Amino acid sequence: MLSSCWTTEGNSKGSSLDVSKTKKIDSIAVVRAVHFVPDTLVNNRLALRDFNSIVQGMPQSKNQNAVEKLRESPVFVFVNQDTTSYLLAYQYEGTTSYAFDCFEIGYTKDLEQTKEILKVDEMFFVLGSGLKLGLSLVELIKIKGNRYDQEGNQITYRIDDYRQSPFLKRYNMPAYFLTCTLTDNVITKIKFGFEQP
Repeated sequence: MLSSCWTTEGNSKGSSLDVSKTKKIDSIAVVRAVHFVPDTLVNNRLALRDFNSIVQGMPQSKNQNAVEKLRESPVFVFVNQDTTSYLLAYQYEGTTSYAFDCFEIGYTKDLEQTKEILKVDEMFFVLGSGLKLGLSLVELIKIKGNRYDQEGNQITYRIDDYRQSPFLKRYNMPAYFLTCTLTDNVITKIKFGFEQP
């Protein structure tokens, strides 16, 4: 249902791992990621800032199904096969049509009602690294590393040094983030992408 996208950035099975470094979390040894690797893909098909990876069958006019007031930017709303989870694809003002700048994944029970929903033939939404809803904090750290900021129930990874980041220079964006919202140490929402310039 989603068209192919040939990109390798963030499409590995997580960060580079060093099995000699471990950290104890809730009495469980976790392999530490050496450095944070940003995700850019959802279901290995839909990519950040790549208009070629749009969902097949998506309307050709942004105004037909873009929801204007659901979030701070217009979004396209997708739901999985059994309508238990959603994917929001953010379209920042002034960017190329369908070159999405940010994605949000969550449970539909937590999504405001909207009529503009596109159902896709996917069982669930998963990032290129394997990160998805329902994983534990321990699994998140195993995939993404322990270099994060925490505020309340949110874990955030950031890349914001444009001068030193080939990744940010490649996309010509000021900063990248990945934020996971946890409930009882389980991921219930994932939002990742570029900050609005």
